[in-house]
Amino acid sequence: MSWSTLVGMSAYKGRAMIVAGGEAETAVTANLSRHINGLRTGWSGTLTPTPDGLQQLLNLTEGTLRLPDGREAQFLRPDTSDWVAHRQLIIIGQDDAPF
Repeated sequence: MSWSTLVGMSAYKGRAMIVAGGEAETAVTANLSRHINGLRTGWSGTLTPTPDGLQQLLNLTEGTLRLPDGREAQFLRPDTSDWVAHRQLIIIGQDDAPF
């Protein structure tokens, strides 16, 4: 069984890494999708960190998401209280989706 899934090239579910602060990498499980908002296409989703990586991400407001094949994309996390309410980090992608 594969540890990641591309769903019709419009979604990604699987492993990823968050690169923040230059070199720090934290493993997460990503659940991402593309969406169309008017004439603009964007992407967003949720990240679930491993228990040992959660502390590094609690106050993270932006970072780089790296997929296992090496593709990367920048993201924003506008609300750092998302973990308390949802037990996931909610992100909004910047530029093109990495999947």
